[in-house]
Amino acid sequence: MALCDIFDHKKILDEYLTAFLTEKKEALSDVNSWGTESIARLLPFIAAGKSVRGCLALFSYDMLVKHAKVKLALPLGAGLELIHAGALIHDDIMDGDDTRRHMKAMHIQFQNFSPDKTFGESMAINVGDLCYFLAFEQLSFLKSSHVSQIISLASREFAAVTIAQQFDIASSYLSHQSTKDEIISLYRTKTARYTFSLPLMMGALLANVDDKTLKTLEAFGEAAGILFQIRDDELSIIGDPKKTGKPLGSDEKNHKQTLIANKTKAQIAVIKKQYEDKAVQNIQTLSIDEKHKQALMELVTFCSTRET
Repeated sequence: MALCDIFDHKKILDEYLTAFLTEKKEALSDVNSWGTESIARLLPFIAAGKSVRGCLALFSYDMLVKHAKVKLALPLGAGLELIHAGALIHDDIMDGDDTRRHMKAMHIQFQNFSPDKTFGESMAINVGDLCYFLAFEQLSFLKSSHVSQIISLASREFAAVTIAQQFDIASSYLSHQSTKDEIISLYRTKTARYTFSLPLMMGALLANVDDKTLKTLEAFGEAAGILFQIRDDELSIIGDPKKTGKPLGSDEKNHKQTLIANKTKAQIAVIKKQYEDKAVQNIQTLSIDEKHKQALMELVTFCSTRET
């Protein structure tokens, strides 16, 4: 098993989300035509993503259950991808970014109807909100005695992401100079736990594992996710927009306080090595087969060196 086996879950997840959103397109059209318009724009937007969170949730469940029926975990993956889509739509408004996932940002798309900036932003905010509500509808579809625990965990983590986003915004506008520890804490809360720890833990809860395994996956996710965010910062400076789907220099434009802006290249390399070692150590303690360990090892390399 290799990294591709994690992301191979995207196909079934995309098919599931497309069916769900198509059904919602028809249902929301009964409210008014904006329901149809919103879902029509969400469909390609969600499909264009890497689906890291959704794929990790499905992978985690598959990794921890013998003869797993991955379709039982699809509402987990779908809920995570919908929430992520909503967060990205809102982020692009806050950051003033015009492109996302190789297409116009949602608020820019709605300016096709009116050139007024407020109109586009207002409509996109509502589409982002819609994603959140659809996500929790998906989580309610789970057939498990751990549904309430899964939803509670998700709610706590998303609340933390929101507060971390406020810190990120405040650091950009106010005179506070963030320390290395504050920046790492931001990475941990805004990206690492939400992108890696949460989906891995949600899949594990659905698989009914013990607390030790949950804690190990949580720690692994934090380490891998911090690597992922550091690489994201690097790509904001040196990445190819044709590969990333995002404009260069967005962090600098918005005065984001990042490790890249505060540390030398050599210092960043040392920090990345520390988190690579932490991630690997946690992989080795998991009671899983070697093929799944190999997939997680390749995930660590992907987080540290990815080009997209």
